[in-house]
Amino acid sequence: MLNTISAIVATLQMQHTPDQQMGYVWMFVLMAATPYLLLVVIGGGIFRARRRQREREVEMALEEQREWEAARAADPDSAC
Repeated sequence: MLNTISAIVATLQMQHTPDQQMGYVWMFVLMAATPYLLLVVIGGGIFRARRRQREREVEMALEEQREWEAARAADPDSAC
């Protein structure tokens, strides 16, 4: 008797409407894609940070070069 009831309950739980089935499909797709989405988001942030750091380094180098050229133009005989 208990096996019969559990079998009926199990079959009722296995029947899903097409909307529910599509929901499960989307849930599976999103769960499968989550690690890759995280890699894209985190990786993109790292690459943006590196690019900003390089841009700052270039700006600092250009500023130092301008200062050096200005000092050299003001006193060409001084050895910097």
